[in-house]
Amino acid sequence: LLKSINNGQWETSKELLEEHCNNYPRSQQESVHQFIKSWCFFCQRLVEESDIKKLLPIFINLLIINEMNQYINNLVKYIFDSFSLNSILELVKEKDKILLTLSYCEYKFSCQEFLEAETLATTNIKKIENFIKNKHTEDFGWLIIKRSLKVFKNKALARQSLQNLIHNLTI
Repeated sequence: LLKSINNGQWETSKELLEEHCNNYPRSQQESVHQFIKSWCFFCQRLVEESDIKKLLPIFINLLIINEMNQYINNLVKYIFDSFSLNSILELVKEKDKILLTLSYCEYKFSCQEFLEAETLATTNIKKIENFIKNKHTEDFGWLIIKRSLKVFKNKALARQSLQNLIHNLTI
């Protein structure tokens, strides 16, 4: 598993992790923790090497599974301290742009730059409508909504963004 991570083979490492977790269910939590930690260290090396094209697909996969994981949060900070959001967004598809922008919102929120985080989150919520309407991307859309709402310090603004989305979905 570690060899596949060190070689940058996400899919192989994911399959090996699943196999390991199936064979050793009691160690599942620790195995997933080690998997994330190892990938984050690998990604930090890619940042140091400025290998953004190799970094982004792995980083995007980590962002999808990020739920308050400190290693991923540290990686997010490290990446956005090293690269501008715009330079990253130029290299990815629309769906990934939304996820990366969300990650940047979370980063800005952690830096206590609430206005920028809320502005970007509001824009993301507006953009996600089409993803929610599509059965294939609906879960992704709701994931973005859930995590976007967390970056609002101004809860009235969060409520308004959610109400606007619901209104647009029911039209």
